[in-house]
Amino acid sequence: NRSSDLDATIFPNFYLESATVGRKQKVQFDRILCDVPCSGDGTLRKNLVLWKRWVPTLGTQMHKLQQRILCRGIEMLAVGGRLVYSTCSLNPVENEAVVASVLKMSQGAMELLDISGELTELKRSGGVHMWKVMSKSGQWFSSYSDVPDSLKSHLLPSMFPLSSDDSTSYHLDRCIRILPHQQNTGGFFIAVLTKNRPVPWQRQKEKKPTLLLPPPPPSSLTKEEDNVDVVGKAPLQEEKKEDEKDMSDEETCSKSRKKKLSQDRKSG
Repeated sequence: NRSSDLDATIFPNFYLESATVGRKQKVQFDRILCDVPCSGDGTLRKNLVLWKRWVPTLGTQMHKLQQRILCRGIEMLAVGGRLVYSTCSLNPVENEAVVASVLKMSQGAMELLDISGELTELKRSGGVHMWKVMSKSGQWFSSYSDVPDSLKSHLLPSMFPLSSDDSTSYHLDRCIRILPHQQNTGGFFIAVLTKNRPVPWQRQKEKKPTLLLPPPPPSSLTKEEDNVDVVGKAPLQEEKKEDEKDMSDEETCSKSRKKKLSQDRKSG
């Protein structure tokens, strides 16, 4: 399927013919998996190549991309559907920070599900509420307010923990962390979200554009309005006069050139 090769941040919509409304309708999905690109630090046990290219700031580099993919997945999710966000990383900047920031943007439209009663034999840990973020130079910051202006283009507010009230209300403990030592596996992060209603940015996108200056019907045009072109430039009569003036100038120049040429021939 060629759609699997597309940029997930701008994954295209799908449409199907609808017999009830007589036109194509956008398809939304009951189940979506967002297994996003990540730093891969959870696979360091088996992935020897990663040891050569891994740096501590890989997580901050991936954060914005992961956030955008999750937002696009949410847009394609039907109300009442489930979305699984997953990485093979244990860095909170790629995991809880992404989920928390999107939950905050959704304004209650998205909710983390408690799936502790499912796959009960799978050993796991809950999501974390607090973490620090490291800069390229190795400085650690607990909150965005501590970040100097020189680093604010690299370290974003959405990378940092939420306030204690938001953290509690979003139930980040419902996220799942699978640690390598728990059952001799790689490290993974999983969050299962459900959609209660369309998200705010989705409702904004789906609003029909309105014309700021709709053209009036021909019957209501006045003589003055009749002289104005469709894009609101100068009156057409003035443009016509300019064109006539240009043509007149060209004719005058042409006559002068012919007269001069005739005189030159006679004198020769």
